[in-house]
Order: sequence, then C-alpha cells, then structure tokens
Amino acid sequence: MVEKDQMKLRREGLYEQIANALENRILTDDTFSRKLPPEIELSSTLGVSRTVLREALKLLKERGLITMKNGDGSYVTRPDASSISRVIMRLMRSEHISDSSIGNMRCLLEEEACRLTAIHATDEQLVQLKNQVEAMKESKGNAKSRVDLDCEFHCLIAQFSADPLLSLFVQSMTEITHSYIARGLQIPGGNESGIIDHEHIVEELKKHDGLSASKVMHDHLVRSSMNVKSIS
Repeated sequence: MVEKDQMKLRREGLYEQIANALENRILTDDTFSRKLPPEIELSSTLGVSRTVLREALKLLKERGLITMKNGDGSYVTRPDASSISRVIMRLMRSEHISDSSIGNMRCLLEEEACRLTAIHATDEQLVQLKNQVEAMKESKGNAKSRVDLDCEFHCLIAQFSADPLLSLFVQSMTEITHSYIARGLQIPGGNESGIIDHEHIVEELKKHDGLSASKVMHDHLVRSSMNVKSIS
C-alpha cells in the first residue's frame, strides 16, 4: 500500500514538472506560438508516457494556456483578463471578500489608470472615449448593453494608460464588478448620473491633468459604491 502511494506521488510530481516545463516553453519559445507538437512526439521528446503527458496537458488547460481539440491536438492560448478574473473570483468566494473591498481595489487601480491616461491619451483615443459615452446614452433603455458599454469605457481608459499590466488588472476587476456596476444603475437616477460622471471624466482627461482626472474618477467610483450599498 505504501509503495503504491509513493508511486502515485512520483507520478503526480512528474506531470506537474512536465506541465511547468511546457508552460515555460509556451511563454518563451516562439515555436510553441500556435500549436503543440503531436502527443507521441512530445512524450518521446520529454521522455514520459502519453498518460503522464495527458495529465500535464490537462493542467495546462486549467491554467488557461492551451485548448485541447479532439482529433486535432492542443493549441496555445495566452492567459487573458478572464483567466485572472476566474482565479480572483475563486479566491474572493473562499475568503468572503466584501463589496467594500472590491470597491477599494477598483479605486486603487482605476484612479491610477485615469491619471496615466490623462498624461498619455491621444486626441483619437479621447474621441473614442467620448463616442463610448454617446453609445451609453443611446443604450439607456437596454440594461445589458448599458452595463457592457460602461465596463468597456473603464477598460478603454486602462488600455490608454500605456501600462499593459495595469490594463490587464483593470480588465480583470471590471469583469468581476460587472454585476456590481449593474446593481448601481438600478437606483432611481443611477443610469443618468453615471453617464454624467463619464462625461466629466472625458472632459477632465482632455485637460491632460493627471491628478485632476484621478480625482474625478475617484468621485465617480465612490458614488457608484454608495449606490450599490443603498440597494444591498
């Protein structure tokens, strides 16, 4: 019995090692940029059985690094904001993270994104943000579309910050706060006041004053948080 347990542990440790090695190749080797070699070739190259290799591939799939297509092999997929969101949401559930904590983290990330965007945004990007607000006005009667456009607006600001890592985290948090934003729009006048806030943010960004833009974003997010609390 002990011997079988030891063999199981060795096997589990092996497929994790193989998964880690493949992850490193995927992230650093351009030859792994699209599709992994066939299983028989990979198992031979790595010196492991196809059973161990398949366990390793399943682990890579869980990490969001590959997709496995029956009869067509395994394809590389880059981790994205959704992958990070899923991990964070699992942690939030296990740690019983409160709405106020979510709001605080959102403020930290988005105020900085707004500050940087005020510094770096081009005229074309500012026009894109203005058009996004106009689209939000047109979708006031469609709750889902209105929330989606709201989330996209915040993601665009992060994207224009010229900080890719900050943008990735803002996108991840925005996916998490999608329902949080929707709840804030449910209060009387919440939809309209949200649009006005977004207009103010764009106007402040046009001034290219980072601190002022950050303050306007802070005020908007605080009001959003208060709206959520009022209906919780």
